[in-house]
Amino acid sequence: MNATEHGDDYRNHQTALKYSQQPQEDEDEELELELELEEDLERSAAHKTTPSSSLPSPQAAFWTHVLINASFIASWYLFATLISLFNKWMFSPDHYNFRYPLFVSACHMYIQFALAALTLALFPSIRSRTRPTAHDYLKKALPCGMASGLDIGLSNTSLKTVTLSFYTMCKSSSLAFVLLFAFLFKLEKPTYKLTGIILLITAGVVLMVSSETQFDFWGMIEVLSASCMGGLRWSLTQILLDKQSMGMNTPIATIFWLAPTMGLTLTLCSLIFEGWHKLWNEQAFFGDLAKTLMTMLYIATAGVLAYLMTVSEYFLIQRTSVVTLSIAGVFKEVGTIFLSTIIFHDVMTPLNISGLAITLFGIGLYNVLKYQQNLKKATLSEGRARDGSIVLTNRTSDDSKVYSKLKDDEEEDRENSEEEEDHAYHLPSARANIDREEPEGVDPLDNSVDHQRRLMLMTERLSSPS
Repeated sequence: MNATEHGDDYRNHQTALKYSQQPQEDEDEELELELELEEDLERSAAHKTTPSSSLPSPQAAFWTHVLINASFIASWYLFATLISLFNKWMFSPDHYNFRYPLFVSACHMYIQFALAALTLALFPSIRSRTRPTAHDYLKKALPCGMASGLDIGLSNTSLKTVTLSFYTMCKSSSLAFVLLFAFLFKLEKPTYKLTGIILLITAGVVLMVSSETQFDFWGMIEVLSASCMGGLRWSLTQILLDKQSMGMNTPIATIFWLAPTMGLTLTLCSLIFEGWHKLWNEQAFFGDLAKTLMTMLYIATAGVLAYLMTVSEYFLIQRTSVVTLSIAGVFKEVGTIFLSTIIFHDVMTPLNISGLAITLFGIGLYNVLKYQQNLKKATLSEGRARDGSIVLTNRTSDDSKVYSKLKDDEEEDRENSEEEEDHAYHLPSARANIDREEPEGVDPLDNSVDHQRRLMLMTERLSSPS
């Protein structure tokens, strides 16, 4: 036998040894995974029986959630009230009398875009990992930006002709539009209780400002149109915030992507309806350098307030819903009306006070309803955890995503069983047994099933009652 034949025999021997050891290596790997899973199950059982490491009570979790949301609501109240009063002062003929609200609103959008870009540059951790495609931007982001721009522009335009109280009354109708679009886009489930509470709050706001004497028809049309656009705006915004692929799952990123569209929409409307040839000839605002700088300072101040208000709005809507935002907005409007009575000398009548009481009562009912719903959900979640319907995570982040649930959907498993079995034959352990027909009634945890499927089946077996 020559050297070549010896070499061939050696290579054949090594190949045979390799394939003979392959099933044993697969079995060792699977056994190691099984031991890890058993250890995780034991730690989970110990965790559930240890009082010191138990989950927080539903009441504590609810109030923690409430406190965080309340901080966003308070900041939103502050900035929104300031900008409402500032805009009324700036556009009212009785005060600063700047007659170009669409131009100002467009400037606000560009300021917000610049501030959002600066924030993303300073804090890379809040950047989104994805960005919208051109198709998604035109189909989803562009309508949201246009609706947002029209909402803001029409709202500011109406302040030239209507009082702040009348503006608040008409703006409260946005509750109905928000609810309509939330139901249309399936963001909220319509219920009689929710609808009744919203109607009650709306009726209270209408009564609260029903003594309006300086009625302006076109001003009312502008506010109602803004309310409709606002309802569409916030429903589309919630959709964008919930879609990770759009790259707008953070409030700052949402402003960064939407503000240019909003600014361009308002710029176009300003050019058509206001005429910039008149704007730059206004001697009271741009007559000299000092007046120009003062006017731009006013616009920039309102732009910063608008940015802070919008960030608070987006954080609030991301944590709750558009309906929650609108309900909280009613209370903000109540505070705005009180401030308008002090600053702009609006008069409160007994009818106004009655409407205020009804509004506060409706807000209280809504909070009670949300508390009961959240408490019920938290109780059910805790009960499921104690029953073993939620599994501990495995040792890697990828495994934790796969095994985060103990009980898989049985129908989905049945539909995908054939595909998984076909995939199993491509694994090394299956190749060793490919010529062997699997007997009927075989253990589902045998080596012919891939690791992920095997561990899921094992998890179900360990968690099922004996």
